[in-house]
Amino acid sequence: MKIPEKELFAVIGDDNDIRFVLKDRNGTAVSLLGAIVEFSVKDAETDSNDDALIYRTSEYNQGVNILDPPSNGICEVVIPPELTESLSSYNYYWDLKITFASGKVKRPIKGRYVLDQSVTK
Repeated sequence: MKIPEKELFAVIGDDNDIRFVLKDRNGTAVSLLGAIVEFSVKDAETDSNDDALIYRTSEYNQGVNILDPPSNGICEVVIPPELTESLSSYNYYWDLKITFASGKVKRPIKGRYVLDQSVTK
């Protein structure tokens, strides 16, 4: 099964927060109760997790917030300016990984992470 793709756009040195509303094929909210949500940005899709340029997780509140109630399937990835300031303008790769309380793992969406310079300095 092909993972749906979404292009995300961000500006170097800005707050680049992203909200995801996760639903199954039938349009029903995906419950994030007890889940760990991870967001990674990498140079290449095949890079190891250790090579991630940006890594955020809901585990220990490290940059992914699962919004209440978790049964609504809404999470927010918080990317502060310091995580992009050392990066170059480029089309990186990103994905979202969910590890459910049952141990089941899903990657519901991925795509290109387009990072660009600000015109206004």
